[in-house]
Amino acid sequence: MFVLNQDLLIRYTLDVMHCEQNLSKNILKTITGHKDTVKVRRDLQRRGIRKHLWLTNNPKKTEKMLKPAAPYVLSSEEFHIFASTIESLKAPSGHISNMAQYIRKKNFGGLKSHDYHVLIHQILPLATRTKNGSDEDFKGISENLRQSVESN
Repeated sequence: MFVLNQDLLIRYTLDVMHCEQNLSKNILKTITGHKDTVKVRRDLQRRGIRKHLWLTNNPKKTEKMLKPAAPYVLSSEEFHIFASTIESLKAPSGHISNMAQYIRKKNFGGLKSHDYHVLIHQILPLATRTKNGSDEDFKGISENLRQSVESN
């Protein structure tokens, strides 16, 4: 029996794995700074929100603008710790691909949807909570994020 889309009560269905993939990819791009662009900063200023993230004048070069560091973007040292945490994980054979190589290269397109599922449910909570075996990892980042959210 052939059913047309017009005959269905719900015309479209969302695939949870691909929604998780999109969410995970956007989280990774945000914390690595790929989504933190000058255009985004100008939009914040145009809307009048998050003043601490607005572009500022460069005192050394008048034609240039400075982009203040965002609390949600990892520094190179913090990203190295994040990537090392993911590299040090041991998973059963075939459970996830070689995720660490893609994370280290900041190439998030090479991961499969199941890798993103494992990343968002198991690895991200672990990687943002532990640093070199201690519970002090990303404590400053999470504190800055919390303050940033509360201020708006």
